[in-house]
Amino acid sequence: AGDVQRFLNDEPVIARPPSIAYRARKFYARNRALTATSLVIVVALAMGLGLALWGMERANRSLRLLREQIVDQGFERTLNGDASAEESIRVAEANGVADYLVFTLKGSRDLHEGELEKAKRHFADALELNQESVSAWALQSITLYHLGEIDEWNRHMVKRDEMVAQASGDLDQLFLAYSDFYVNFEGSSQSLNKIVKAHPSWIVPHMIQAAADAEHAWSHNDASAIRRAIKKIGGISEVGKGIPFVDMGSLFVCTVARSMGVDQEVGFDVGRRGDELAARLARSPEYGTATMMRASWFDVSGNPKKASGAWKQLLNNADGNMAARAIAEVYLS
Repeated sequence: AGDVQRFLNDEPVIARPPSIAYRARKFYARNRALTATSLVIVVALAMGLGLALWGMERANRSLRLLREQIVDQGFERTLNGDASAEESIRVAEANGVADYLVFTLKGSRDLHEGELEKAKRHFADALELNQESVSAWALQSITLYHLGEIDEWNRHMVKRDEMVAQASGDLDQLFLAYSDFYVNFEGSSQSLNKIVKAHPSWIVPHMIQAAADAEHAWSHNDASAIRRAIKKIGGISEVGKGIPFVDMGSLFVCTVARSMGVDQEVGFDVGRRGDELAARLARSPEYGTATMMRASWFDVSGNPKKASGAWKQLLNNADGNMAARAIAEVYLS
């Protein structure tokens, strides 16, 4: 009788053990309004939480994309010697871009302005914060080579295979190909083909390819290779006018061309362009590698007085490329 009354009252009967589902049905039957209201609240809270999490993820994704765009633009500007590179660095700092990337941007700016010691410090700071940064590692290897710190460069290059395995994105690939130039200029040029096609406005990969062709031409006495190099720098040495790194690479091509007896190409006077580049690089006396390029240009151009003056200037530059200074000592002895 008690179970019958409990059944009529929507209460659990005790004649058999009640299951959880059975108890839930009975509770709902006794408290329909309360249960429905609670269910609405729970569903609303769940939906609100879901929307909030979705909104946060969307905002975080947008922020990540914004930061990636800031970094990409910053590297493009520092690589091209764009005057707005400083603005890109400030924007990166203001928008929470990772510190190691900001240091890498600053180092890239310094490297392509010929401020090698400053570049080395910034890349070291970046690698201290993130030892797996491919871009910072590759750019530091270039800086060490340009400084002539060959022992340190050799120690640095021990991690090359590890960095290659970790590389992702066009910037990493560009900087790795860039650093490879000093150990495998032909392979470096081939690696840059994809980058040049994807980013035709990036001046530096075009210049590296031109320098690689010139190196190949000099090593193999290949006139077709030096003509390819001249064709490449014909445009970029104008677009990149005043960027010490680009001017230095362009002058290297002119120097190789003149040493091979190639003085004229369609629309390109090697002698006139080489003199213009050497004059512009004279404004960056702290850039040891550029001074060495000037000295080499004057040497192959039959101007021993200017060549000697450039080698002496290199020796007087305490922050210059140590390897270049060693060459200067031999030349002047």
